[in-house]
Amino acid sequence: MLEDFLAILWTIFSGGLLTICALIFLATIIGIFAHSITWARLVALGFDFFWNVMTGGQLGVTISSRAEIARHNGKKWGRVLSSGLDQLKPNHCEKAIHNDIDRAKAVIDALAPYDTRN
Repeated sequence: MLEDFLAILWTIFSGGLLTICALIFLATIIGIFAHSITWARLVALGFDFFWNVMTGGQLGVTISSRAEIARHNGKKWGRVLSSGLDQLKPNHCEKAIHNDIDRAKAVIDALAPYDTRN
């Protein structure tokens, strides 16, 4: 009886988890091609940051920026990934570096008035 309950619970959990993953993936795809800041774009960005950090990247940097930096440093994986992403959207990885810098500057500007270290 407990085994049946656990099996049902697992089915519900795994189905829900797959649904959530599918929705996040869909939001990521929509966000990549969105030209304005939308909920889907922000979800895509958060997902991008998450996977970059999970694979050893720095927080606040997208995988696209990391790939472009790796390409500039002569790493094969960076050359392959940035070339692939640039095929989907011209100059995607170069623009990603600029966007990451702009976001970092905006965060610094927003937090600067609350910096009490001085």
